[in-house]
Amino acid sequence: MATEAVTHPTYGNWRRPRRPGLGPLGLIGTVGVFGGLVVVLLASLISLAAAVVVLVPLVLVLAPLALRTQDGRNLYQL
Repeated sequence: MATEAVTHPTYGNWRRPRRPGLGPLGLIGTVGVFGGLVVVLLASLISLAAAVVVLVPLVLVLAPLALRTQDGRNLYQL
């Protein structure tokens, strides 16, 4: 008795599913952006200089999450 593997047709158009989040950011990056914006807004109630002091490190931490390689990994995953 010969057994043949049953193959089901695949119809192509295979695409990588979209990640949840804003633009190139994933879920963690989006939560970081919204949380950081809240902290920056609270710091801006104190002074503009305090808001800038909070904003600059936030941008430096979240920018590598927005940059993606050809295979979809961010710069922290390299």
